Amino acid sequence: MSGQRTGFAFLLTGPIIMTSGNKFIRIALVASYPAQSVLSADLIKPGHRTRPTHPLSWVRSLAAGLRQFDDLEIRVFTYSRAVWRTCAGEENGVPFTVVPQYEPARLKCFHLYLPARLMVGMHIRRYKPHLVHGFGTETCNGVIASDFGRRGIVMIQGIHEKLAPYYDRMSRVECGIRGFLESQALRRVAGAIVETAYGARWLEQRQFMGKVAVIPHAVNPEFFKVKPQYSTPEILCIGTLSQIKGQDSAIRALAATRDPTIRLALIGYGPTRQPLEKMARDLGVAARVEFCGFLSRPALMERMKTARALAMLSRMDSSPNVITEAHAAGLPVIGTRAGGIPDMIEEGHDGFLVDVDDFRDAAEKMDLLVAHPSLCREMGEKGREKVRTLNDPGRVAILHREFYAAVLHNSLTSQ
Repeated sequence: MSGQRTGFAFLLTGPIIMTSGNKFIRIALVASYPAQSVLSADLIKPGHRTRPTHPLSWVRSLAAGLRQFDDLEIRVFTYSRAVWRTCAGEENGVPFTVVPQYEPARLKCFHLYLPARLMVGMHIRRYKPHLVHGFGTETCNGVIASDFGRRGIVMIQGIHEKLAPYYDRMSRVECGIRGFLESQALRRVAGAIVETAYGARWLEQRQFMGKVAVIPHAVNPEFFKVKPQYSTPEILCIGTLSQIKGQDSAIRALAATRDPTIRLALIGYGPTRQPLEKMARDLGVAARVEFCGFLSRPALMERMKTARALAMLSRMDSSPNVITEAHAAGLPVIGTRAGGIPDMIEEGHDGFLVDVDDFRDAAEKMDLLVAHPSLCREMGEKGREKVRTLNDPGRVAILHREFYAAVLHNSLTSQ
């Protein structure tokens, strides 16, 4: 891919020409990136140096893929509590600007993300990008991108409108503000990237006027290194412990299984841990449920190597990255018919689909997979081959590059 210039050739006129070497398209990626992975420990606040953070593997894999094009220049901007001052870092050759977040967490979105928009926006403007790509309309990242109008595009991750009914700790006022900000961001940007057909349908329902591209997220290639053995009767359940992710349904499913040897490993942390622990005790399966907390990537891959399957019983999810990672590791996936999950699992081919909160059906699928390791292997291999092509970082980067070109072309022709 390196050195290819097809796709942007028609943009070599007017304001798109750049003078920084042979790069002529400058992209700012705005994402909630873990500062600990790109900065030295002395630049990180002491309390954040060992704090678990979301790996954001899809952003990392995409950035690494985009870096390979000679006609693209990219920089990642992130707003973080982990630093005292603005810092510059680099990971895998991708430059980063980490901007400190000072406002109290309790304010959340009540200030309309103005501090983030002002501070991060200032650094982005100094960078002078041709496009600003914000990850998540439910976060400040998408709103920041929308401040750049026709130069802004967003990636749809969580959809606030769909997730709102499941936020048990969010006030009605905050919920309304987040919904307003999401709507405003969609009205102002020139384009949107969605990871599944579900996201595209939602944008159509919202009468989104910008360009839309369905591009799956880039998988972290490390998960292909897992050599699955299916050696333990264990089902993994990975994600923030919350009402949305449906770990309570997974525990109910475990209690309804016929095989008393099946175990459930809940990997992640979140506000519902204590109620989930109580549920496991009340249902008599506490000894079969392990609350693993945060696991490093190597530790997670080790658990994937021996497990039978992943259970993703979310009540709503646009495109959970963990399904792609499980498929890459060779695991079949039991998922719900919620949001974009059905677009990521081929029923009976690389996993099974169950209705939301149908824990009895989920229990039957757990029993089936635990009883037949050969079926796990067959489904796992099919899932692995699927994501090896579909979610290949190089392919995903090419699709993003083509979308950037299309948005820029539209912007030029509409001027």
